[in-house]
Amino acid sequence: MNVQIAVNLSPQITFLQGYLLRFKGNDLLYTRVGCPRGLSSSDISRFPCHFCKVGFYADRVGSTKCSKCPNGTTTKGERSSTVTDCNLCVSDYCLHGRCLVASNSVTQVPVCTCTIGFTGSRCHDATYYYIGTAVILVIGIVTLLVTVLWRTRKRRRKRETAFRRHIQTLNDAWQISWQEIRLQDEIGGGASGRVWKAQYRDMDVAVKMLIGDDDPQSSLEFAQEIKFMQTMRHPNIVLFIGAGTTSAQAQPFLVLEFALRGSLRHVLGDVSIEIDEKRKIAFALDGSKGMEFLHKLDPPRIHRDVKSDNLLVSRSWIVKVADFGLGKSLRSTREHQHTDRYMPLIDNNSQIDSMYGMSEHLSKDGIGTVRWRAPELSRRTAYDGSIDVYSFGIVLWEIWSRCFPFKQYRFGYEVDDAVERGERPVVPDDCPDEYATIMQACWAENIHDRPSFSEVVSCLENIHLDDAC
Repeated sequence: MNVQIAVNLSPQITFLQGYLLRFKGNDLLYTRVGCPRGLSSSDISRFPCHFCKVGFYADRVGSTKCSKCPNGTTTKGERSSTVTDCNLCVSDYCLHGRCLVASNSVTQVPVCTCTIGFTGSRCHDATYYYIGTAVILVIGIVTLLVTVLWRTRKRRRKRETAFRRHIQTLNDAWQISWQEIRLQDEIGGGASGRVWKAQYRDMDVAVKMLIGDDDPQSSLEFAQEIKFMQTMRHPNIVLFIGAGTTSAQAQPFLVLEFALRGSLRHVLGDVSIEIDEKRKIAFALDGSKGMEFLHKLDPPRIHRDVKSDNLLVSRSWIVKVADFGLGKSLRSTREHQHTDRYMPLIDNNSQIDSMYGMSEHLSKDGIGTVRWRAPELSRRTAYDGSIDVYSFGIVLWEIWSRCFPFKQYRFGYEVDDAVERGERPVVPDDCPDEYATIMQACWAENIHDRPSFSEVVSCLENIHLDDAC
């Protein structure tokens, strides 16, 4: 018999591939040898018995390998001998919950107790967790935004309160006591009031007082004029000094700088005043610069009653735009900022009246003066800032001719009919070509053919007086 001896313990005892061989006399005795429960060896003749490591157990004598604990369970330590020793859950077996091992008739079973928002055998399926997290996150964000908004509004209210106090201080600074005003001579009247020459603190001023303050529309226009004039500062805009109310009837009044030479119409009509071509162009340029300033405001300001009566001449022969009682602001510059032309923004749907009265009076609808009024105002159609350009074209003709426009017609409806037919004042023979071109472009029938006031200013600045018709 071929016998391989693995280990010789003594002449009488020998291990042979898991068997213990003993000699007793001439007899050979052998006994099966194995590791006790809880220990294991792959070949006891060559390798000693050893304890099973954590997570394994040896449940029978002489086992050649350790058995692994069922899925999801483990042991407390080594030398485990039964499956019941696998009474712990492996780490992270339950992803979102607590794990306990339950015994049944066959093996150990890990059981997960899931936290709120998770389900599944291993608590791996989220149910309300992400929703709850999202809700909490949204509540947190909303709370933060509300807090920020509340604080922002609180700071804004503080700024607005401080701003209103500042504005009130400025308004109080514009207040003029009626006792400080000494009226002298009545020098004119406009759409919403009469104008007097007066003295204010040893200074010549013009005082404009509202007529018929019981008319809500007139009061509104007068208040708008005061509010508008408070913010205007330009060499070709009449300077606002202050405002107040009379002591007796509490009528509002407006204090402006006094134009010594009166209106442009008065200057042009005075034959004793010599006006050369250079001064005529200077008059036109001053008026166009004042109107350019109004049209470039944000939002732009339409005068709606441009005429020689509303252009005043100072002591130093500077023309200034005045009388903003009919002025109106366009809604926004965004609607026309991409074009050099004006976009129709205002509707005029008043009913047409066949008689407008004498030409020096305002039209029935209260917008514009008939002899200077653009045809779209007569037709009650949509209009824009180009109505001021048309009116200024008539003023340009006045400046050069020194005549009253459409004086061949007595009544306003006759002027309207003539303008509707395309009739315009006859261009004087002695005007420069460039001046005539500007003038005719301003009173063009099509509003898109009319230049802007910036273009009018540029053209007037480039006129060469040597070139004459």
